[in-house]
Amino acid sequence: MYEDPKYRHMLVVGTEPTDRVHFYQANFEHAMSEANMEVRDSPCPLRIFSFKSEGEWRDLVAKGGKHNPDVTLWIRNSSNVHVYSLGGNMRPLKTGSSYPKGYAQYPPSLFRLTHGSCDVVLTNLVDQFQFRPVSEWNMVYDEAGASPGKGLLTRHCDRPSLYRRSCK
Repeated sequence: MYEDPKYRHMLVVGTEPTDRVHFYQANFEHAMSEANMEVRDSPCPLRIFSFKSEGEWRDLVAKGGKHNPDVTLWIRNSSNVHVYSLGGNMRPLKTGSSYPKGYAQYPPSLFRLTHGSCDVVLTNLVDQFQFRPVSEWNMVYDEAGASPGKGLLTRHCDRPSLYRRSCK
């Protein structure tokens, strides 16, 4: 059910290092779950060349897009993940907010990197904002080996042209 926290529009899980996963245009949106897309336990090269994401529809219509519990992409215990662009009106919860009951409790962001994810490249992260205020949210949360909730969080409203997480 798309309203359950564990639901994903796209879940890539348990790939082999020799596998290849490429999305030339990915468009996962409007889920009412922890993430629209998740890459978990995957060491293979995964490439998203064009990525569009929008928030949970009822939130956009009824609440002006201010209470969206989704993450655009959750990268968990995975390596060699590259995203080459982001567009769309996806908006995370306000910085410092808590997710609803049953959701993983991390600092709100559009992208979440957790559990030892390495060689992650995120480029040209430019949202399409229609809702005010536009400065209450963060693009990337990177656990970076810290305890949950204590990692790196990009500054308010930053739109990185390049974010790289390497473990070498």
